[in-house]
Amino acid sequence: MTKHAIALALLAVLMSFLATGTAAAHSKLDSSVPVADSVVESVPEQIALTFNQQIESAFANIAVTDAGGKNWAVGKAAAEGMIVRVPVDPALPPDTYTVAYRVVSADGHPITGSYRFTYTARDGATTAPTTSRADTTEQTAPEPPQSDKSDTAVRWILIAALAGFALGGVFVVVRGSLRGKR
Repeated sequence: MTKHAIALALLAVLMSFLATGTAAAHSKLDSSVPVADSVVESVPEQIALTFNQQIESAFANIAVTDAGGKNWAVGKAAAEGMIVRVPVDPALPPDTYTVAYRVVSADGHPITGSYRFTYTARDGATTAPTTSRADTTEQTAPEPPQSDKSDTAVRWILIAALAGFALGGVFVVVRGSLRGKR
């Protein structure tokens, strides 16, 4: 009796871990502005990083360094939900830049990474050009992805069904062993 009950309980626990899938996954970078490995012709007003989970504002750090190691980020990075932004110095000279980030997601997991983009001044200008309507769309941070509430609901329904199945199995095993003792 005990062996069957333990086996069913372990099976229920294993199935619940499998059912949670990506819910237990850590945060990751989904997108960035400027895009990794892109070439931009105007100085980006800011660096905007979008993650797949909420980010703790107190632990958000972004550096924008040139080939010589100078940081061109202005001020401290700020997190709003899943997006972390930091302003960029408008005197940014043409160069290849490394965007390095270290943030902490709402689940407490630190996320670090980096990518590069290249700024080439338009028409040989060395300062920030005036921003046109077309440029602002490139510099606007992407909208955070909407969470799929139906996926979460299905996952919880599956977990509840598996737990009910496991409890039903334990009930059948216990009842069967009690009948055998009579």
